[in-house]
Amino acid sequence: MLAVAVLQNLRFKGGLTEEKRGAAEGRVEAFRPDVAYNLLHTVLYGLLAFSTMRMKYIWTGHMCAVAAYGVCGTELWTLLLKALRCNTKVLLRVVRSAVPVLMIGWLYYKFWPKLMEEVSELREFYDPDTVELMTWISLFH
Repeated sequence: MLAVAVLQNLRFKGGLTEEKRGAAEGRVEAFRPDVAYNLLHTVLYGLLAFSTMRMKYIWTGHMCAVAAYGVCGTELWTLLLKALRCNTKVLLRVVRSAVPVLMIGWLYYKFWPKLMEEVSELREFYDPDTVELMTWISLFH
């Protein structure tokens, strides 16, 4: 998919008039350059994450950006709604707004009780020597 996007971006030389005409007709010609750039970085950081476990922290941010583009972007939803033959601007706006809200609601429903249980089990670390040292330091400041 990434190779096709790169080739389409390199091949696309029509200028702004063809781009505007394609956008007006609702066609998606190629990935935007910023999306292609982020996808490329996501793939490269993903390969690094699979080889080195510490690189998953770099990969996570890029995956969040790509997921946000997929969930909230118009291009993918337009393609899906066209395939279902119900592509209207109002429905596109409703879907783009409702899907993130539904996802957040599902995550809240699924993980909030477990999170509260884990937080309630945390106990404050208490070391008498450390408390005595902190008290002594605070007396001289």
